[in-house]
Amino acid sequence: MGETFYSGRVHASIASSLDPTIDLIMKHVDLAPFRLDSVQAIHVAVIMEDLFDQLEVLGSAQAGPTVELRSKTSFYDHQPSKHGAWWDKPDFRSASNMFPHDDVGFLSKHQYYSRIPKLVFETYFPRAPKPTRRLTEIIRCSGIKTDNAAGKLQADRAFLQWSLHLILEDLLKHNSFEALKSVIEGEQNRKKYMTDVFSKILQDMERMKQLKIDIKKTKKEKLKEFQTLDAQIFETRDNLLELQFRKPLEAAYVQKCGKATISRVRKMCLKIEKEAGDDMKEAKFHIANESRCHDAMMKIIKSKIKNTKTLYDYWADKYEKDTTRLQAELDEIKLERSRVLSRMTYLRKTIDDYEEIVQDDRRIKKLSTDKVLKNDREKKNATRLQAWWRGTMVRRPLGPFKLLVADLRARRNSRSEKKK
Repeated sequence: MGETFYSGRVHASIASSLDPTIDLIMKHVDLAPFRLDSVQAIHVAVIMEDLFDQLEVLGSAQAGPTVELRSKTSFYDHQPSKHGAWWDKPDFRSASNMFPHDDVGFLSKHQYYSRIPKLVFETYFPRAPKPTRRLTEIIRCSGIKTDNAAGKLQADRAFLQWSLHLILEDLLKHNSFEALKSVIEGEQNRKKYMTDVFSKILQDMERMKQLKIDIKKTKKEKLKEFQTLDAQIFETRDNLLELQFRKPLEAAYVQKCGKATISRVRKMCLKIEKEAGDDMKEAKFHIANESRCHDAMMKIIKSKIKNTKTLYDYWADKYEKDTTRLQAELDEIKLERSRVLSRMTYLRKTIDDYEEIVQDDRRIKKLSTDKVLKNDREKKNATRLQAWWRGTMVRRPLGPFKLLVADLRARRNSRSEKKK
């Protein structure tokens, strides 16, 4: 469990450091069909060898104790392989076989000091590989502490050096970047795997948290149910004890009540029988009285029926006679009505004929009357107008009244002088 956690931390740090470079390479370069000629491959190999040497110097300059990355049990004898070089194996370019999930890619110590001539020689004269150990063996055999910054940096540097070693060998052998593609695919798969693991761990933690909450809720609910059941059990036991004590008392009470009820019912039955006998006697007496009344009523009804028949015969004869008489009167009335209707029709027609003449006569009389009234009004108005005009001429000496008014004024003046 501790080794797996350590491996996850190291892979996460490596993947985070190489993510920008890997994404840039996979985005802009198609490594599968890419091939180099010999001169270009040597140039690239020289540059990468220089980077390899710089990483070696960086690894030698790390602070801390000297780390031995190999042990006697970690290597096999240098015997030729039956299948040729290790990169010619069918599973060489499988990222899962090249870099397992718990392998960081540490190198043995003799691989730190490889050189291009040595690699060129191994290219043309392949020999059996010296396999690296798994992460668990390296952790047991080496003194690297990966729980600090120096250990993590050393692990990243060793992984980068191992990747450069594989790329150099692939360049010298095949003039291609298949090893780089395999390394990138392996890191991508490892990153995806770790991401899935982390997401699954987070989901499991959330699920465990939710399950704990559900357990607490369920526990509370069950405790409430247990308390309710305990209360019900206590109440049931109490009711059972009460029932055990009440049962004999209720039995005695029921027996006593039954006896009292039987005696009361017996007395009531005797009383009802006595009352029924009295009612029967009284009913017989009433029946006898009713029979006598019935006989008397039947006699009266028969006499009434006889009288009614006599009256019916009388009124039947009278009805026939009156019907004949009234029918004759009705016929006469109908004849009179028809004569009256014919007379009314004649009068209505005559009235309609004379109505226009009457209206014309009324209109002529009204016109003559209006004319006479108009002449009278005109005469009166003319007289009033003449009187008003005469008075106006007199008040204001106009026309023929001018000299007369002057004479009157002269006379008044002479009279006033005489008086003085």
